[in-house]
Amino acid sequence: PFFGEPQRKSLIASASGLTTMEIETAYAKAVTLQRDNFSNMDFDKFNKTVLVAKTEVVKNSEVLEIMDAIPMDEVGGLEVYKEWIETASRCFTEEAEKAGVDKPKGVVVIGSPGTGKSLVAKATASVLNQALVKFDISKVYGSLVGQSEERARSAIKMLEAMAPCVCLVDEIDKGLGGSHSSGGDSGVSTRVLGTILTALQESKADIFWIASANRVDSLPPELLRKGRFDEVFAVLAPNRVERKAILEIHLKKRGQKVKLKGLQVAVDASKGYMGAEIEAAVKEAVKVAYVDDVTMNGDLIAKQLGMMKPLRDAFPEEILAMETWAQNNARLASSSIEEEPVGIVVGKDKPVRKRRRSLK
Repeated sequence: PFFGEPQRKSLIASASGLTTMEIETAYAKAVTLQRDNFSNMDFDKFNKTVLVAKTEVVKNSEVLEIMDAIPMDEVGGLEVYKEWIETASRCFTEEAEKAGVDKPKGVVVIGSPGTGKSLVAKATASVLNQALVKFDISKVYGSLVGQSEERARSAIKMLEAMAPCVCLVDEIDKGLGGSHSSGGDSGVSTRVLGTILTALQESKADIFWIASANRVDSLPPELLRKGRFDEVFAVLAPNRVERKAILEIHLKKRGQKVKLKGLQVAVDASKGYMGAEIEAAVKEAVKVAYVDDVTMNGDLIAKQLGMMKPLRDAFPEEILAMETWAQNNARLASSSIEEEPVGIVVGKDKPVRKRRRSLK
């Protein structure tokens, strides 16, 4: 079948890091799986078959893991980041390079657990139309002298062979937290950090790095300085508009009506909750509605939220410290404004809801 130039480039990128024989096998399998529709093959299915073949190769690595990308419209809110990555996606072309535009290196995404940092990485891979590889830094460390550094170098070499790709270094604060302290690991964390920083600084491979972190107090400052990454984004608890979008996304994923009766009740009740907590409430409400044979509505979601202790209440000091740092040192991935309805103003044609703005 004839695929357009962008699709052919995607297939080449999807097969990068494979041997010639592995590529031929993957393409042949992709063709065979759609032999009944040979003249009009589905590109997404074809490309996914190739990525699955790459997954089998990556499985041989203890450190790397292929992850599935998701459409950006499955991410509620984060409009600032969405606009930034959409602009960045236009800077990977030959035309941009000829114009003197540097290719984006990556971002650091900081936020409390459950705010959607991994989701951001999955959606970023979709926007850039590249494979997403997770670099599990916790699996780098070995018991033998020099083993950790060798695993890190080996993983980076494999990443470079697979480029172009998006690499998620998930919860980097846990893996490198001791690199700038006087820990008892004989400097292993420092050397692993040095290996990663060198790759960030000097590698010519088209790797877009996304480092996520729950805590910032344990991150070495040299990781966050300009030049390592293009931007440091903070993902905080969602505002009103984002909470509504998150609710609608998870209702739609479970086959529920998006324009749910009493949805606004759930939006109000979810203030201060993280995205993952809102998803959990929707999941539980759908289950309760099915088991009890009642109509799904916003009150059911609000009830589930009420029975849940949000992370913000469980760890108030840690969450506040992280958010304070983010407000002062990072770029917010979304607006920090919380919109609250305060009354109805009658316009010329129809009632218009007046809103006041207050900082979260």
